[in-house]
Amino acid sequence: MDQSLREVVRRRAGNACQYCHIAQEAPPLIAFPVEHIVSRQHGGSDDPAGLALAAIGVALTKDPILLASIPKQAR
Repeated sequence: MDQSLREVVRRRAGNACQYCHIAQEAPPLIAFPVEHIVSRQHGGSDDPAGLALAAIGVALTKDPILLASIPKQAR
């Protein structure tokens, strides 16, 4: 995934985690990763609609199989 695609997702998310809504500025100096909502191994793609900005805690604890089951209003 290239940097320009990451920036598209970051701007769309308002620079906040799309799951827990914490602002990127809240944690100290750790850039939130752009994650696949449905993992590539389960058919996810690099289409912006299939990507989400995720806080570090979310990214480290997410289950790649179940992330797509998080309600859309939480994204």
